[in-house]
Amino acid sequence: FYRVSLSGQDLNRQWSDPGKSTHPTIYSLKNFVKGLNDEGRLLCYIDVHGHSTKRNVFMYGCTGSDGREKCFPRLFGERCPNFSFKDCRFDVDRSKENTGRVVVYREVGILHSFTLEASFCGAEAPQPPPPSPDIRTGTVPPAPPPLPSYHFNSEDLEQVGTDMIQALAEYATLSDSGWRVSPDYAQHLQDARARDAPGPGASV
Repeated sequence: FYRVSLSGQDLNRQWSDPGKSTHPTIYSLKNFVKGLNDEGRLLCYIDVHGHSTKRNVFMYGCTGSDGREKCFPRLFGERCPNFSFKDCRFDVDRSKENTGRVVVYREVGILHSFTLEASFCGAEAPQPPPPSPDIRTGTVPPAPPPLPSYHFNSEDLEQVGTDMIQALAEYATLSDSGWRVSPDYAQHLQDARARDAPGPGASV
């Protein structure tokens, strides 16, 4: 009950038909989102949440007809060490039909409509690969002990936000993203990436 309104209602289950007086924040935000889309200024919708059971940082999306809804989360996962694409889901349960991401996808027509989830339980540490058999004896040495999981701190979450914005900017310039970006802005992003790239011989 950490996200209910003063009336005791879960505000992320009121997007289908929010009341102007009963759910004023959702009512206003939904109209604002529709207005941005009507003006051609809405590239994506990302609702940021904390998750109380699953680990890692991941996204929930909505299944499209061609799988393109998975492209940005996959790119995000390649750019953000704390993001787990394997934990992303793109199906829509009936219990989620009144959430922001589903309503924006269905009513506004935004394919790239996501919930970004960061776990309250922290992240699973990357585990070492299983040992290989000895080439002479064929015996397999004992597996190393698993690495402990860890909790996110504020710096981790800030870096996730930075990585997400950079991945969005990169994805916006791709021809198959479905986003129309002006040539001047595309060149600006390319110049920024070149400026921020490590120099020759730098370690990354």
